[in-house]
Amino acid sequence: MDINIEKLAKEMPEFTNHQEASDWFGDKFQGQFVFKEKDFINEVPTYFYHIVKDVNRYNRYMNALVQEESDIDSLNTFYSYTTVSITEDGNVEISL
Repeated sequence: MDINIEKLAKEMPEFTNHQEASDWFGDKFQGQFVFKEKDFINEVPTYFYHIVKDVNRYNRYMNALVQEESDIDSLNTFYSYTTVSITEDGNVEISL
């Protein structure tokens, strides 16, 4: 799955909180929008998600991380997902 970040940004509404943003991405990408972790950046709760673009490669990579194995066969592993960070107040950042 290719993700056109520019198009996605134009489609994305303004969010007032994390839940609104998370629900929107969840509806748009359904089972390919995966919660990874919550962290605090400058004391602001921030939630990190992956939009999975290549399910097979992504699952191999995630399984290797859990088992503490190195299964990174190329940079393509990192192209199997896009990271989305959402702050508590609904600000969204999307990385490639």
